[in-house]
Amino acid sequence: MIQKFASHGQCQLTLDNNIIIIDAEGPWNVEFFKQMHANLQQVVLENFININYGIIVILKGETLATQEGLDYHLYKVKHGTAKAIAINMIHSSFALTTQLEFEAVYKKAGIKNKFFSDTPTAKQWLEKELVSL
Repeated sequence: MIQKFASHGQCQLTLDNNIIIIDAEGPWNVEFFKQMHANLQQVVLENFININYGIIVILKGETLATQEGLDYHLYKVKHGTAKAIAINMIHSSFALTTQLEFEAVYKKAGIKNKFFSDTPTAKQWLEKELVSL
């Protein structure tokens, strides 16, 4: 019997020109990643067909994910169309652990990524990456 769990974690998506900002509070299970990627896919389809875009993720709280969630996230990022991801870790309760986990995911997915302690610097880096494409 397969049991479906409630989504753990919350996120909000906003747009800033060709940047999607994901404000995510953990901890996260696979159901969270499924919902987040469904929302993200809808935003991409509505705004970024044939347009380069990047993502800023602002991580907050207990920023830990289940392995099943990380595996799902890897699959979706690997098959996604974002050009780069900037991650703001300043509000993460588990910044080092989270950074190591997500660096591994993004390396396997083959997407350019960088970690920051503030959103303005993350945005500057991401804008430069998008211009250089």
